[in-house]
Amino acid sequence: RLFFENNQKNFNAKVSLTKKLSDELPQISQTISYFNQSNEEIQKISATFIPAALKDRFEFAKQALSALSEVLNQLQADIPAILALLGDKEPHTFLILLQNNAEIRPSGGFIGNYALAETNDGYLARNEVFDIYSSDHKLAEEIPPPAEIAPANSRWFMRDSNYSAHFPLSAQKAAWFLEKEQGPGVDTVIAVDLSFVVELLKLVEPIKIPELDMPLTSKNFATIISYYVEAKISGRENPKIILKSFLETLQKEFFSRVNPTEFLPLLKAAIESKHVLAYSKNP
Repeated sequence: RLFFENNQKNFNAKVSLTKKLSDELPQISQTISYFNQSNEEIQKISATFIPAALKDRFEFAKQALSALSEVLNQLQADIPAILALLGDKEPHTFLILLQNNAEIRPSGGFIGNYALAETNDGYLARNEVFDIYSSDHKLAEEIPPPAEIAPANSRWFMRDSNYSAHFPLSAQKAAWFLEKEQGPGVDTVIAVDLSFVVELLKLVEPIKIPELDMPLTSKNFATIISYYVEAKISGRENPKIILKSFLETLQKEFFSRVNPTEFLPLLKAAIESKHVLAYSKNP
């Protein structure tokens, strides 16, 4: 929740989430230790000694405490990774590939745009959206494509970097291309598709952006944005400015209006259905 609150403040957070989490680690470890001890003790108790009227409740308590203990131990093991992702000791840079799954590609969809985000001390220090073609135009080197792409293109660019359904391979190639195209080195690569964006939009719809008279909703978003971009209504030089405006507005509304507990089940479902993919250089 603190991460969400930090990023409601125009990304100029004063509270360090990573310091708060680090300061509370001893107390968290002690609490988890108590739960583990309690779980060990309750598992030793035989149901033979429990009154019949309480046996169901007792068995439920044993199972619940065992499950909670397992979750807490996993959380404790994951805390170093969580701190790293939040930019604890050093800023953590994310490359976020925005894939259009209406135009299918091996890892989910065509990479029409991407975002660069950076976390530092538990808040977003950088958050920018880019047109993939603008970046690809900066690639001076002529890179021959792999056999899978050669029939369609004689040169290889970042927009076709997701040529493998094995996402770690595609993610590494996207990060490699980003550096070739004068971008920064990144620590983690995340791919999200339009289906996931539509699900996010459901949490905050309708939203208004300056370029449109009518509000955008989960039902009309894909059609309107696609028409606006393909028809180059904002001009040939920057046809995707509407998408950039939409994503910035969506993000602002998301951090200010969405309860994290509403978002987590959506994220879990998106990961399980491969609408969100992730790869990190740090295993």
